[in-house]
Amino acid sequence: MNLIGWVGTICLSLCGVPQAVACLRQGHAHGLNTSMLILWLTGEVCYLVATIGEFGCVPWLLTNYGMNLLCLSIILFYKWRP
Repeated sequence: MNLIGWVGTICLSLCGVPQAVACLRQGHAHGLNTSMLILWLTGEVCYLVATIGEFGCVPWLLTNYGMNLLCLSIILFYKWRP
């Protein structure tokens, strides 16, 4: 089960990487919907709190949340940058 968790974590955590890289290269995130980004961020934070509260520190889950929050931070920086 742990291996399946790591495979899922790697797949899900890499979903945001192409968009974060595109924002870094282009210097903006104009085409992304702000509502979607805020919902994504809220979902990640809620899942992180619930996971830690329910299961403690599960490395593969925390890796997923960490990568997603990193990608979201990059995207939001370029979305809200003047």
